[in-house]
Amino acid sequence: MKSHMHLNLFGIASKSEKHSTGKLAALPIVVILLLAGACSNPEVGPSDKVETFVTVKPSDQVDDIMLLGDRHEEERNYELAIDAYSEAIAADPEFVEAYVARAFSYLQLGQINAAMSDLNHALTVDPDYTDAHLFRGMVHSLDGNFEEAVQDFDKVLAGLDESTVGDLALVNVYFSRGSAYFFTSEYEKAIADFDRVIEIDPDYIEAYAIRGNSYDNNGDFQAAVADYARALSLNPNSSQRALVLFDLGQAYARNGNIELATANLEEALELGLHPAAADEAEAILEFLAQAEGSELPEVGLAPAWELPYFDNFSDPASGWEVGEYVGGTVGYEGGVYVVTATVIGSQMWAIPNQSFQDVEITVQTREASGPTNNNNAYGVACRVGPGLMGYFFMISGDGLFFISRIEEVGASALVPWTESDSIRKGNDINSIRAVCNGEELSLFINGELAASVQDTAFKSGDIALSAITFEDDVIEIHFDDFELKQP
Repeated sequence: MKSHMHLNLFGIASKSEKHSTGKLAALPIVVILLLAGACSNPEVGPSDKVETFVTVKPSDQVDDIMLLGDRHEEERNYELAIDAYSEAIAADPEFVEAYVARAFSYLQLGQINAAMSDLNHALTVDPDYTDAHLFRGMVHSLDGNFEEAVQDFDKVLAGLDESTVGDLALVNVYFSRGSAYFFTSEYEKAIADFDRVIEIDPDYIEAYAIRGNSYDNNGDFQAAVADYARALSLNPNSSQRALVLFDLGQAYARNGNIELATANLEEALELGLHPAAADEAEAILEFLAQAEGSELPEVGLAPAWELPYFDNFSDPASGWEVGEYVGGTVGYEGGVYVVTATVIGSQMWAIPNQSFQDVEITVQTREASGPTNNNNAYGVACRVGPGLMGYFFMISGDGLFFISRIEEVGASALVPWTESDSIRKGNDINSIRAVCNGEELSLFINGELAASVQDTAFKSGDIALSAITFEDDVIEIHFDDFELKQP
């Protein structure tokens, strides 16, 4: 039950504003969920963006400039809006509202780093400025930094008298914090925040859907199904309905109800899913069709490797998978193992159908071809489960790396995109070593420790070789001299 395309959610796709081409290359769902349409929905204008809590009165000197910037923003002329807000800031360098307004325009252009810089500056000037904390929390979420997002949302709520705040503002902040809790796997806290959202707005479809995800991941199947059913009863539009049916179908599949799982997944496909979700739904349906009339089978493993294990990929029967998929190809070629990714923002990976707990993976990698700006990612993974769940250790051709945890709900950046002088850029060979030892996860690049972090989500699983392209260009990564041993 495996899909070779995985929707990059958090902490992967939005690497840096220097890769922006006027919009986020692979706009993650979190924008829709957390910014309530402000960035992702072309039908929603800036006047509909997140309701804020306070308004700073600009001085007479910059009032007209701010109004001009607001008008440009309403007309979606974000470059001109930025120019106007910059002029206001030049006239009054401590005018925090201008920094927040400019940050919003930067975000519309996909310039996350510039938006974050403005928000940080606003909070340096006024550490208690609630709107800046709210917006910075949302930008942290957009960039996959959910723990930092929770801290900002906590400060927003700590400074509020809820009896004096509008319902929309309260819904925004509780929904945003609940979503951040969800992506840090703090499901009980997420459920509590979504409870508050639903108390304020009983018809909030997305709150039922994500609370259902939270219940499902927390082991409460019945509560999850009830929330999915409630979301569907609120007459969501076709894209929302498709996603809820997709979640409901997966929940039924995990609980062995093949009939209901099949019905919901088929309806979701008919309504239209994102290509990555559609690919996953089709893979689940194929799996369920094979399992119908019997108990759901366990995933079969190949003959177990004895450690230490070495593979120079000269033998195409050494155990790694070979195939052509919607998102690319995996297989042996000319004494190396090749992974290609062909769909922007989606991930290809290959596994040998093994299972390990603590391992140390070392492999030589080379970007054989890809986008000219080297906007890509490639590397290895440990403790990989169905649907690409596991720990991923990735570098990019332009000198950055990250460590992420991918679960059914999406990706969380354990170590966000970080520059490293150890990475040889472009087509040069890079040695990647990943160590998964108990709770300790470490990445070494060309012999140098890049980062180490602790996490407890996964205890065992397969290993993988992986590649992602963030551009329209196909990326081809060659892997060689693969070594696997116990730490």
